[in-house]
Amino acid sequence: MDQPSGNDCHYNCSFTALVRRTLNIHEQCMSSAFLWHVYNVAALPRFSPSEFFPMPLRSHLSSLFAASLLLGAPLAGRGEAGEQLVIVELETAPELVSEAAALLADTLGELYPGHVELVSAAEAPATGPRLFVGLEGAGYGRRDEACGGEALDPDGFRLIRHHAWRPRVGPRRFPAAPVRRSPEAGNEWLAIVGASPRGTYYGAAWVLREHYGVQWLFPGEDGVDLPAGRAALLPELSGTVEPSFEERRVGHALTPEQEAWALRNGLGGRYSYNHALHKLSEPEVFAENPAWQSTIGGVKRTRLTGRGPQPNLADPGYAAYIAERVRAYFQEHPDEPSASLGTTDSSLFDTGPQTRALVEPFRYFRGSPDYSDLVFTFSNAVAERLFEDEQTAGPGGDKLLKLLTQLAYLTAEDAPTFALHPQIMPWLTSDRAQWFDPEYRAEDRELIRRWARTGVNKLGTWDYYEGVPYFIPRYYPTIIGESLPYLYAEGVRSFFAEGVRNPGLDDPKVWLAAQLLWDVDQDPDALLDMYFTRCYGAAAGPMRRFFDRCEQAWMDQPPPGRWLKYYTAPSQATLFPLELCDELTELLDEAKAQADSDLIRRRVQRVADSFAFTVRMVETYQTWARLAAQPRLSSADAAEWLAAQAALEPAVTGRWRAMSSVLLLLRASPVNRGMALPSGEPLVRERFDQPIFGDEVATAQTQPGVNLKGVGEGQWNFFMGHTEAMRLEQSAQVGRDGSGLRVAGSTYFEMDRRVPVRPGERLTLRVWARGRLSGDAQAYAILRLRAADGSVLGRLQLDALPPGEYGWLPLTVVAETTPETAQAEIRLVIEQQGPGDWVDLDEIVFYASPRE
Repeated sequence: MDQPSGNDCHYNCSFTALVRRTLNIHEQCMSSAFLWHVYNVAALPRFSPSEFFPMPLRSHLSSLFAASLLLGAPLAGRGEAGEQLVIVELETAPELVSEAAALLADTLGELYPGHVELVSAAEAPATGPRLFVGLEGAGYGRRDEACGGEALDPDGFRLIRHHAWRPRVGPRRFPAAPVRRSPEAGNEWLAIVGASPRGTYYGAAWVLREHYGVQWLFPGEDGVDLPAGRAALLPELSGTVEPSFEERRVGHALTPEQEAWALRNGLGGRYSYNHALHKLSEPEVFAENPAWQSTIGGVKRTRLTGRGPQPNLADPGYAAYIAERVRAYFQEHPDEPSASLGTTDSSLFDTGPQTRALVEPFRYFRGSPDYSDLVFTFSNAVAERLFEDEQTAGPGGDKLLKLLTQLAYLTAEDAPTFALHPQIMPWLTSDRAQWFDPEYRAEDRELIRRWARTGVNKLGTWDYYEGVPYFIPRYYPTIIGESLPYLYAEGVRSFFAEGVRNPGLDDPKVWLAAQLLWDVDQDPDALLDMYFTRCYGAAAGPMRRFFDRCEQAWMDQPPPGRWLKYYTAPSQATLFPLELCDELTELLDEAKAQADSDLIRRRVQRVADSFAFTVRMVETYQTWARLAAQPRLSSADAAEWLAAQAALEPAVTGRWRAMSSVLLLLRASPVNRGMALPSGEPLVRERFDQPIFGDEVATAQTQPGVNLKGVGEGQWNFFMGHTEAMRLEQSAQVGRDGSGLRVAGSTYFEMDRRVPVRPGERLTLRVWARGRLSGDAQAYAILRLRAADGSVLGRLQLDALPPGEYGWLPLTVVAETTPETAQAEIRLVIEQQGPGDWVDLDEIVFYASPRE
């Protein structure tokens, strides 16, 4: 029996003491057996309870019964002396069920040392507090009776509880006499029964969280937080628990520790959804079916890769082929609920007549051409072919058992203009971190509403909770607390957020999302209050202020919002100026001073270690931005930058070594600005005197995107993604001494070529550039060495324009060839230009001279 609490406990204990004092009844007479007998007499059907015992006395009897348990024996389930909780594991349990039993035994063993035992079903005692994990051995019926059959979500579970008999207090509700049994002292048990083995594991973790108060705040041993108080050893819980979202995944490339953390916080996947079209397409089919090949830049593509251009999605024969491939997949994997038709990770589409008939004249969404009608016409065609008869639907002919997932991604983000086959499951890709921008938020909310009206049975979303490669805290719990309930209200039931976590800095963000994905009705603010209190204890105040200021820095950034803004840009450092970094560092120091245990100090230090890298990057960035604005560096300036690079290099370890946002800053160097060029003729010279694009000005209306090979004086390859705002101008008005090239409205522009070089040479690239760069826009010149087989040698070297608006600057990159060097790659990149941004290029020269 649970221990009464509050006023009830006080009243019951006081009343029992009063009875003892006035009647002088011995403690033996206050046994539960005695009160059982008294109450049983009162409950006989031939008596009216209200006549035999007036209400006050009946209430007092109930109090006496409770008091007898308080005074006679230790409280059942509180871990007092002699009390034991037996956790019963199935004899042949699935792996996840065994792990669930072990999780309960290990965790409760720490909470109640010496009071918890894990046994098999064969060893389970017949009486006493028992916690059954799984179905067999609990003795309460078949799965469909216990779990409600197929109606229970596969990740859901039931908590089924057996009670020892207890007397009823109050008037009878039924005229017939109840069946009487003798009370069985300590015969209570609870069974955690999942609709699947994973559901059982979720149930075990849920009970540990909700009843015992255990929290897994972040991955790893230090993230486990056990409560200071003790709950009842055997929970008094019952009922059905199901998650709000069917698919609940946060993060990718998870470590084993992160996988365990995710499972204990109720996260898990169910459906297949990703770039998978290339996996469904056998390589030889494109050679055998030329009509399925895409035409890009006038060239036919005979291969389909995960990051390459899309095939000809408009050809009905290709849709029929994919339908048969999916049919075979479902036959080989009958238990799989879905198959992915996800297009490749590319915004390049076929430019042949079939495709153009579907997409022209172009519509635009978020500045990019809208290919949604093309992508989902193809998806509809596959679904109609695949589900034309019930034989292909799955066991029992239930078509809802099988789904075709498709990505509403990049140039297919907008909802199509027609209804979708109900068994298509779109996955809406959107970076809702950009909801800091009110216009982006309103547009995104309306987009979700449009997708909800397309006629599909299931709707998923793919968000971007990226930590790494952001070296700043990308923290926005207010957006998470707003967006997840909104998605749920509009019918979205599956959620995935990609993102490699930045330890410490991402912990509360990811934890909050996990709690809301399981139960979307929770209060985000209350959850965060609990997180900071549980995670940081006495240091919760300064740590909460630290994270609140980090969120404010993200939310106060200037618009516009844009998908994965600052993802590769070191200019993200502008959101955390050194003055703010100093303020945040002081809060961390305050938290360290207030931490009252080694565990709390380690948790604070976890955040401090990651933020120290933030500070190092911001310091380096500010030094670079100041020096890169100069057309020529003094020897002191050059020494300052080389020292800053040398100091940063040791900090760029592990996950950071592959991150563009870090490497671009680490490799960018303005120290060669203004140096004298080698004598003699350059190997490459580009003055933009020859027409490249046909017209002096190229826009989306005249030329949707650019993909050219071997043009201009330097025989360059040009690529510019198709955007609504794209503009290329080649004229004397944008040149320095003659004709030049202006690039505006670009998400990605590149001009590149390779030049044969020899070992033992010193290579010099100079590009005159000027422009205006805002937000995360970047413009840089790259020099990279390659071997004869094209493989990259050593590090890339680059020089870049800083953010802001500047006149002509001589971007200069120098490299020394190695014995393996056979080629030098020259590349100029301009990306993520915002409204009003532009870059002019003029006189590109490249020299190879003997090494001094």
